[in-house]
Amino acid sequence: MAYEQGIGGVASRGGRSMTGPDDAARIGAEAREWFVRLRGEGAAHRDAFESWYSASPEHADAYDHVLATWEATAHLDRGTPRGEAPAKRHGWRAPIAAVAAIVLLMIGVGVASLAGIGSRAAEAFSLVTKVGEIRTNRLPDGTQVTLDTDSRVDAVFTASTRRLRLLRGRARIAAVSDPQRPIQLEAAAATIEHGQVVDLTRGAGRTTIAMIGGTGAVRIGTAVVSLSAGQKIVIADAGAIAAPMALRDGDKRWTSGMLSFDNAPLEDVVAEANRYDGARIALDGDGLTQLRFTGTFRAGDAAGLARMLSAAFHLDLSRRADGSFVLSAPRTE
Repeated sequence: MAYEQGIGGVASRGGRSMTGPDDAARIGAEAREWFVRLRGEGAAHRDAFESWYSASPEHADAYDHVLATWEATAHLDRGTPRGEAPAKRHGWRAPIAAVAAIVLLMIGVGVASLAGIGSRAAEAFSLVTKVGEIRTNRLPDGTQVTLDTDSRVDAVFTASTRRLRLLRGRARIAAVSDPQRPIQLEAAAATIEHGQVVDLTRGAGRTTIAMIGGTGAVRIGTAVVSLSAGQKIVIADAGAIAAPMALRDGDKRWTSGMLSFDNAPLEDVVAEANRYDGARIALDGDGLTQLRFTGTFRAGDAAGLARMLSAAFHLDLSRRADGSFVLSAPRTE
């Protein structure tokens, strides 16, 4: 028999609380207020925001809508001087000053800055995040690149093209249209064209491409798959291509530093959580693969998640000498 448990105020089996028009308006206003706070003194409000965000799926959806709207339209803001890269940061383990750094690997052009992109015939650079870090950077052309934990995007900008390639991890790319320099996104063997806001994910022997906004064409060899907003496609490293499927709300929330799952195998939940924290969680026992999880939790808090899962599923919790947490089924006499 499979079990399912809701965590962080999210009902099990995909259930949602009922809200009326007045409640929806209030929650929307709260979401906008949180967005403003986090863009200012985010570190001071982080714990309170996480409590509010995970209290209900309506809170999460409202904030995600505000965030998605900002990501899709930020390129219209002409108030930022060329070369500046505003960033929203969610680094649970890294100091704020360290999170602000952009790693640049300039190839064949000497030392340069992001402000110089486009001023030479060709420039190459890399954006990199550490474990536990989520960061958004705006490139001089207005394109925004949000990197998930332990991720890397390599880029080449020339006078006629812009190419961004995901090497590892996950990235959300909100591209600015420029007919004179079309943008091309790459991940493994896939090439993506025309997408407005796209999530690229590399890992576990597969590549996932999610169309958050706009429409796009995904090319794998001679095959071409069209994706509309709200769809994703999974491509196995061996070459198998799954049919496009609908995105879940939880698929879009990672940029806020919160991870959402809907009836997901516990082993998948643990694997995702382990990407954000050096203190890993391990499952001990075959029976645990039957457990299913629905809920939202903060990325980078392995200790808190381990305690919640232990209480929710009545599992024994222990800790190894290396600091990792072990969840196991209680022993029966």
